[in-house]
Parts: sequence; C-alpha cells; structure tokens
Amino acid sequence: MLTDDILRKGPRLEIAGRADRPADRLHESNQVTAKFLDGGPVGVDLQLAIGREFYEEEGDLATEMHFH
Repeated sequence: MLTDDILRKGPRLEIAGRADRPADRLHESNQVTAKFLDGGPVGVDLQLAIGREFYEEEGDLATEMHFH
C-alpha cells in the first residue's frame, strides 16, 4: 500500500530498462513502470505517464554568466 508516510519520505524508484544517465531521461508521453527501492511497498509497481515539463527559474536567467 502506498501511504502518506512513504510519500513524505520521498521514496527512491527504479525505472525498468533505463540507466541513470542523461541519455535515458524521460520525455513527454513516455509510459514506464517504476519499482520502489529502500523500503517501499513490496510487490507494488507504479505505472507512470510522463507529462509536459515546465521550467520556470528567473534567477539564473537574470544573472550574467562568466566562462573561463
């Protein structure tokens, strides 16, 4: 069972068939299965449908970048 306590702790998930690297990043409309790691519910898989990602960070856009 997926409880508030498990969600509050921020469970770690493993997505089947994907390595933890930029090339395997999830994209809009992907559908994947995720398994809980580190004490999540045993035998419970999550079915995730990836939606649109919005990025809104004004601070880094307003600062001057310096490259050395």
